[in-house]
Amino acid sequence: MAGLEHPSDELLQGLLEQGLESTQAERLLHHLDGCRACSERLEALEPELFHYRQFRALVEPRLPRPARPWADLTHELE
Repeated sequence: MAGLEHPSDELLQGLLEQGLESTQAERLLHHLDGCRACSERLEALEPELFHYRQFRALVEPRLPRPARPWADLTHELE
């Protein structure tokens, strides 16, 4: 997925089935964050994602914010 290349349906399905290596899944998720067209393709493969995103958009603004930012646990996970 270098540059503006969009993932294939097979790659999107691999993400849904958790069949991708972690680095490949991370790159794909990063692409999906910025590409509405691919996000919509993913939702078409798995309609529950569309409903989840609708629910999250409705509920998230109503949730209380944490008193302080969450700690970065990246170094502990590695």
